Amino acid sequence: MSMLNRFRRLYWCYFSKPKAARTLYRAVCHARVTSIVELGITDPDRSLRLIQLAAGFSPDRPVCYTAIDPFDARREGQSPLTLKAAHRLFSVTSAKIKLVPGFPEESLGPVANTLLDTDLVVFARDVAVDPAARLWFFLPRLLHTQSRILRHGRPSEEDVYPAFSEIEHAEIARLAENQTRRKVA
Repeated sequence: MSMLNRFRRLYWCYFSKPKAARTLYRAVCHARVTSIVELGITDPDRSLRLIQLAAGFSPDRPVCYTAIDPFDARREGQSPLTLKAAHRLFSVTSAKIKLVPGFPEESLGPVANTLLDTDLVVFARDVAVDPAARLWFFLPRLLHTQSRILRHGRPSEEDVYPAFSEIEHAEIARLAENQTRRKVA
């Protein structure tokens, strides 16, 4: 890794703005992530940095990045991001990019089996993580024992950029089990 890349990694992990994104950058650096699934894209530039950081740690293995986002059907109030613009932005990297249009609660199911052994799952601020969502049924398929799942907090009056918090594997298993029981009943 060149000195410029090391400096860039150091800056992103410890000094970048907004401060909340540093948690994601550190997760990529510490776990040597090679596969990322982002449920909703809040900041396309942050997503691009995640891919670049991951690529710096695994030059021999391609980074796999999947984004599930409404893209052209985004709600009012969200920053506009079309599927074409996202493809254009992420195609400059050497990563294998998969962009899945649709809301994560509905679109994770059809692609879950293609995302096995994901290292990092990121929930965007805009993604509703309702405990009754079908998303929890499919999420355990993506994970392995070292996978990290990070959820963006909701903004409050005093903190416009809240930090990411980790969702434990046990919590994911509990939510998935609730979905299985509901499906059987």
